[in-house]
Formats: sequence, structure tokens, C-alpha cells
Amino acid sequence: RVLVFSCTSGFPVHQVLQNSGDPSAVRCLHHGAGLLAVGTKVGAVHLYVLDKLRSVGCLDLQLLSPDILGEDLAVQHVRLFEVPAEPHLPITLMTIDSTSRLQFWGLQLTKL
Repeated sequence: RVLVFSCTSGFPVHQVLQNSGDPSAVRCLHHGAGLLAVGTKVGAVHLYVLDKLRSVGCLDLQLLSPDILGEDLAVQHVRLFEVPAEPHLPITLMTIDSTSRLQFWGLQLTKL
């Protein structure tokens, strides 16, 4: 369910959007390092440039972790850190899925 607010005084709810058939419903959000990370019910993390909300990529946790195929990987928590995972990976993304699996991903964005 998405609430759309008006920019008028008091910020009243303008519209309520629902799409119960959408399996990729948003589960969590976090911003850091100039990015917005969006964790989904199907186990993906979408990344957006924060100031323009332009998509810069998507991580499909099932494809990146083939040893856990078929498991319920709904992303419960995401965090972005400006802490290098390696010298050439200046951003670290932490994910926690519905099975409490904690994973760290090193990211390098070549062009924002």
C-alpha cells in the first residue's frame, strides 16, 4: 500500500494505491552514500541516486547467492555505508533476509 500526500497545508492524504498482486512489494528502505536502497519481498535490492531517484541498479540476492536458491529471501533490512569493503569497492551494502541471513556486499558505482 502506498500513501500519496498532498503538498498543501497539513499534508492530507491525496490517494491510496494498492496492488496486492505485486510480489515485489517494498519491505525496507535506507539511504546513505548518496543512494536509496529499497529491499523487496522477492529478495531484490533496488538502488537509486538519492537526489534524482534515478535507478542505478538492482541486486537479485537469489542470483548472487546460488547456494540459497528456492529459499524465501524477502529482504527485511538494508543499510548503506560509506565504508570500503575493499579498496576498489567504496560502498558497503548490508542485507538481512527473512531467514535472518546477514550479508555484506561491496559496491562500486562507475557513473551516477
